[in-house]
Amino acid sequence: MAASRSKTFRKMAADALRAGRKAPPGNDRDAHFDVAASYKSLANDDEWMSGERQRSLRRWAKKPKGPDARSIT
Repeated sequence: MAASRSKTFRKMAADALRAGRKAPPGNDRDAHFDVAASYKSLANDDEWMSGERQRSLRRWAKKPKGPDARSIT
């Protein structure tokens, strides 16, 4: 079974992130991260346009519970 385009875009984004992490700090590294963000955006758009489940949405952290969760006012 062929992979959907959004899965292909997400794989390309992951590959660009890996390449960016390996690159030395500088313009080349930043370019890899920019390309990865673009592929992620393409994956989101493709999932939305084709009616697929939104796999590439932002993940929200759960709020902590317990005594450490008190807010300081």
